[in-house]
Amino acid sequence: MAGHTLPKENAAFFSNPSYSNTPQAALARMREKYVRDDVHEPAFDIKSSLISRNVTILGKRTSVRLEPEMWQALKDIARREGCTIHELCSLIAIRKRDLSSLTASIRVFLMLYYRAASTEEGHARVGHGNFSTMKRRARLDEVTLMKQSVATASL
Repeated sequence: MAGHTLPKENAAFFSNPSYSNTPQAALARMREKYVRDDVHEPAFDIKSSLISRNVTILGKRTSVRLEPEMWQALKDIARREGCTIHELCSLIAIRKRDLSSLTASIRVFLMLYYRAASTEEGHARVGHGNFSTMKRRARLDEVTLMKQSVATASL
């Protein structure tokens, strides 16, 4: 691409010292464009927290989009069970319901796996069973919860 020059509008845009080419800056610019402060609507957030990865299920490659925490849970379970993520996803695909997507089936499997492993002793050790503790861990107070529920109810 020797001799290639940027169009004038692009050159001016990229040479602007206030322009930052980080993903966070791009997201902030898009939020400024799409979020209206005068309307009580959820913010338009174009950033996806999903990560797409290829898995081989019964010898066929497919793409699965999951949250990073879900991928980590799959990795942890595969390590614990002495198999690969591909083998685990193949097992999930064989057992999934016809009307359910593979992604939804993986999430259900993860929840069921960890639910089966949980015990009352474990719940007590991490402070489950007290909603006040849960709110404190989420860094929420009653005022914030009320504001959120009012904003959601008005939609």
